[in-house]
Amino acid sequence: MTISINKSLDFQPSEEDDLFGDTKNRKSRVIEMADTTASALKAHLNFQNQNKLILNDVYRQ
Repeated sequence: MTISINKSLDFQPSEEDDLFGDTKNRKSRVIEMADTTASALKAHLNFQNQNKLILNDVYRQ
């Protein structure tokens, strides 16, 4: 499985909407990912989505 990286996390954004920005070199890249890693990430995403439903307005993305 491959994954495309086209955003970078800004640990000190000036505004909450600026949490993700361009990568350092402003280019996207594609990396290979093991199937077990992809499965773990999908399970974690499912966990996050369940929390969003339960916590509603309190959940911060």
